[in-house]
Amino acid sequence: MKPNLINLFLLLIIISITNEKANAQAYGENINIIHFGVGFISKIENSEQTPSYSSTYVDSENYSPQVLPLTIVYEKGITNHFSIGGYLGYESYYVSQNINTFLPFPNGNVYYKWSWNEFLIILAARGSFHFWTSNHFDTYIGLMFGYQFHSIKNYTSDNSNYPPPNNTSNGNSAFGGYLGINYYFSDTFGVYLESGYGNVAAALNIGVSLRF
Repeated sequence: MKPNLINLFLLLIIISITNEKANAQAYGENINIIHFGVGFISKIENSEQTPSYSSTYVDSENYSPQVLPLTIVYEKGITNHFSIGGYLGYESYYVSQNINTFLPFPNGNVYYKWSWNEFLIILAARGSFHFWTSNHFDTYIGLMFGYQFHSIKNYTSDNSNYPPPNNTSNGNSAFGGYLGINYYFSDTFGVYLESGYGNVAAALNIGVSLRF
C-alpha cells in the first residue's frame, strides 16, 4: 500500500508543476494549516506485555489494527519561519500473545493465549520551524510536548488456570520531534508526509493539508 501512495504523491506533484502556478509562498506569517493524516508505523507495536508467571515466555505476538493511527494537526504562522499549534493522535489495536509456561517434571509445558484491546491517545502542543519554502513546497522541523493516555482493556485467556492481568490505564507526559513536508496543488489544498520520533501516534504519517 505504501509504495502505491508514494507513487501517487509523486505523480500529483509532477502534474501540478506542469500545469499550475501558485500565487504565493507555500508558508508564511498568519497562514493557518490543518493536517488530516494516517500513520503506518504504530507506536503500540513496541509495547509488549510480559507474563509474570515464573518460567514463562512469549512465543509469538500479533497486532491487528482496529483503527490505524490517525492524527489531526492545526498550526498558525507566527512569523515567516515559525508556527505554533496543536496535535491530536489516536490509535487502537487488538493484540494476542501465544505463551509458553515451563512446569516442573513430569508436568511438561503449558501453552495458552492472551488477548486484549489497546488504545493510545496523545494531545500535545507543537512548534515548527519552516526552513525552506517555495511556491508549492513547505518543509519544516519541530518539537511537541503534551500528554498521552494509554489503556489496555478486555483481557481474555483461553486457559482459566492462567488468568491475564487486570485492565490497566495510565497517563504521562509526551515529548517528540518531527520532520515533514507539505506540497500544495492550489492555494488551499495539498498533501503532506511527516516522520516523527518519541511520543507520537505513528513514526510515519501521510495525509492532506488544508491552508487558509
